[in-house]
Amino acid sequence: MSIVKEGFIQFQGKEFYLEVMRPGIFLLTEVRRRISSFRTRAGQLVEVVDLEHMGRCLFIDHKIMFSLNDEFIYHEVLVHPALLTHPSPRDVLIIGGGDGGALREVLKHPVESVDLVELDPEVTRIVKEHFYEDFGRYFESDKLNLIFMDGRKYVEECDKKYDAVIVDLTDPKGPSARLYTLEFYKAVRRLLREDGLMVTHSEGARLYSKVFSRVFAAVREVFPIARLAKAFVPSFKDEWTFSIGSLRYDPASPEVAERLNERGIGTRFYSKEVHQALFTMDKLIERCISSGTPNRDENPVEVD
Repeated sequence: MSIVKEGFIQFQGKEFYLEVMRPGIFLLTEVRRRISSFRTRAGQLVEVVDLEHMGRCLFIDHKIMFSLNDEFIYHEVLVHPALLTHPSPRDVLIIGGGDGGALREVLKHPVESVDLVELDPEVTRIVKEHFYEDFGRYFESDKLNLIFMDGRKYVEECDKKYDAVIVDLTDPKGPSARLYTLEFYKAVRRLLREDGLMVTHSEGARLYSKVFSRVFAAVREVFPIARLAKAFVPSFKDEWTFSIGSLRYDPASPEVAERLNERGIGTRFYSKEVHQALFTMDKLIERCISSGTPNRDENPVEVD
């Protein structure tokens, strides 16, 4: 078989979706049904596909954003350890998150307002059209202020204060690479109240160890408390990492997970037992963390 392109390909009379996990590593999954495929005005190729063993999936520029079969793992770990760390998160900012998954989890907390800054309105539109029950209906919350603009521009120009900032972006490549740097995290810190915190996904621990270690090093450089969490996400084929920077509270404290039941938050993956496991690192990851240098604007790390 000659691999010539990403996306939809024909092989032995069947249709498959080919995703390049990284150079030299390919994932080929049988397609049940094409739902939608188009290029947005912002230049992104957005595709909704039903895949064997993965269910309905959203791809952007041939990279999987989520699979309905396991997206809750990613979104629960992205949101709950951070928001439970804060004793009373009122105002939350989501940078990216146009698929609505992070928004869904944030709204499980007793927040007063959520500002969601998404670059591409077409992503939100397609989610409302094809994933309404799972994500789309949460865009109708009266707590939500939906803003369509560049996330970095918003952060650098904003004068509002937040208790938590959740960074939920496409992979660091091209324009997105500017939202994974030390300079960006400094701008985020400026928006936080004195006991605030931020969290960003920071790529896979095994496939992109250099990327995650540099992103975490940038967070660690900016915040007095920095913690790395990880969880295996089947559709990503890796242990996905989440870098948390906090100004006062420690996300790895055991008492943080006790707030899960106190707030009456329902989850499918995350629990107080899982909470401690998220922050337990093996020696390979510890070595990556210790050797990482902060990711900066002048030479931002990107996925291949």
